[in-house]
Amino acid sequence: MSLPQLNAMLHEKLPLPPAKDDPACFYVTTKKLPKLSFMMLEGRLARIDVRDPGVTTAAGTQVGDSEKHALQVYGSRLKVGPHKYIDTATT
Repeated sequence: MSLPQLNAMLHEKLPLPPAKDDPACFYVTTKKLPKLSFMMLEGRLARIDVRDPGVTTAAGTQVGDSEKHALQVYGSRLKVGPHKYIDTATT
């Protein structure tokens, strides 16, 4: 969805980034949902990041749960791999 569509869905007016920032990829946040960040990529919502515990998936997992717990919940549907930007982390 586009930023105007996201604004409409959230009943917000999330701003474009300052002119000095990269307009092709940026994050917007909202006070209504402080644990979430919305990544906009080339004018479209690319992903939603959850930063803190307290936002659970439909299966009940959340930020801070162990990899072991996530594997127990999701089984073979979960793919564990190297983090794209941090060499010592996994996603």
